[in-house]
Amino acid sequence: MAGTAPLWITMALGLGGVMFVRRFGGGGALAELERANRVLEKRVHEQQSEIKSLTAELALLRSRTDVALAMAPVLKALELHEREAERRSRRTLAVLDLIAARLGPEAEAA
Repeated sequence: MAGTAPLWITMALGLGGVMFVRRFGGGGALAELERANRVLEKRVHEQQSEIKSLTAELALLRSRTDVALAMAPVLKALELHEREAERRSRRTLAVLDLIAARLGPEAEAA
């Protein structure tokens, strides 16, 4: 059993060394990786904010330059004008029919 004690002590020291290196050994590389991740996370957040801003600006510009939206009130006014012109035309024809009926058939022959 005397020969096994130094073996156990060596194994314990070796295992302790491995755990120490694993926990603290790559400190510089891990710290650099964590800093790089923070920088990347910050940049991703900035990019997302910029995308939201650009999307809102694009929607605003499209609404200002969309011809269909700009022409909608004009088209509505033109349709209303056309309906009113058709009503006036019907009323004018009705009045002309009344005049023709009063004048009688001899006025049409002349």
